[in-house]
Amino acid sequence: MTTTPTAALTPAGPPFTTWGRTYAPSPRTAHLARMDIADTLGGWGVDATTIRDAMQVVAELAGNAVRHGHVPGRHFFVRVTRGGGRLQLEVDDAEPAPPVLTRAPDDAEEGRGLRIVDALADAWGVTPRPGGIGKTVWAVILYGTVSSRADSAELP
Repeated sequence: MTTTPTAALTPAGPPFTTWGRTYAPSPRTAHLARMDIADTLGGWGVDATTIRDAMQVVAELAGNAVRHGHVPGRHFFVRVTRGGGRLQLEVDDAEPAPPVLTRAPDDAEEGRGLRIVDALADAWGVTPRPGGIGKTVWAVILYGTVSSRADSAELP
């Protein structure tokens, strides 16, 4: 994990497209965010493997926002930006504490989300939310090029 988006998208260069949506923090919204990302990326013509990986990353980050980043009365926001062969997936929530990459016990039913993000993304990190409460957890997935991310079959 890095603390600044080393692969951050900038306006200079190829055209960029951004989509985003606010979600109420409930157990169902991680699934809804996952489906919204699939629809959005499919509409942009992104390949199926990248869509699958992005869906999983967003589901994990949105699930963390619901479970750990929920502050009563506050929603969370999911954003994806595409350009230059990169997707930058971001989830904003109201909890300022950064997520911690841990190793879950073999018999645990949860606690592997960030390991999955780490395996599927080419880079990921956390930044304070600009001008607001909380943080943004982001992940970058390269597509249409050789990626440094692990093959999805090797997930921890």
